[in-house]
Amino acid sequence: MPKFEYAPEVRDTILTVVGEARKNGRAWDEALMLSKQVGYNGSIGGLQQFVRNAQKRAGNNGAGEPEVSDSAEETAKAVAAPAKQKRRGRPAKKVAVAPADASVGAVQAMIDAIVKKRLSAAFTKVRAALDEAERGV
Repeated sequence: MPKFEYAPEVRDTILTVVGEARKNGRAWDEALMLSKQVGYNGSIGGLQQFVRNAQKRAGNNGAGEPEVSDSAEETAKAVAAPAKQKRRGRPAKKVAVAPADASVGAVQAMIDAIVKKRLSAAFTKVRAALDEAERGV
């Protein structure tokens, strides 16, 4: 389905009508009826989304000047400590880590014993072969 966009004047009029209706305590269905009179053609859900997106765009257009505080102290605080954003989504999985001292030391001792035993056996075979070669010459 192609994207439909209202003319800027119509869009502003719809947003103004809906904003005034909601400020006056009217329900969304009444705001929908008023907005249809000025050119909106959609459902209540679409109208709610239309208003939400317009509010997002109004806050993020980047056209305004940054706020200037009177106090240099406030500016320094704002620059030094930016606001921490809340992490969204599923919490991070906690991974249990075994203590490094006990397990690593025991494993290293086992590896050292195996290596020493194999090297000792290999050196014994090599020495026996060299002794036999000397006797045979």
